[in-house]
Amino acid sequence: MSLSDAEQALIRQAMEECKKLPDTVPCTDCKYCKDCPQGIEIYQLFAGYNEKIETGASWLIENYHTMVPKGKQVTDCIECGACEAACPQGIEIMKEMKRIYAGL
Repeated sequence: MSLSDAEQALIRQAMEECKKLPDTVPCTDCKYCKDCPQGIEIYQLFAGYNEKIETGASWLIENYHTMVPKGKQVTDCIECGACEAACPQGIEIMKEMKRIYAGL
């Protein structure tokens, strides 16, 4: 499935807005990374992390170890790269997941 020119422009605009916030991940929640073979819900991790940066709190991030089942956590990433290949924003997903996880 290809994005239309209007959709691509909207993603670029959202990325520019995200870049204005310190330390956020420029994820637009497109969910293209949802087909992770390990079942890691990358977009939810990024959304929770960005929420914490933007508001100071995130229920998901503050409860990550108990909310996210074992086998589907960042530490279960096999670094296959499928998520990065699918990401239209070009986010270094594996690197960002490790950075976020290190701060949990």
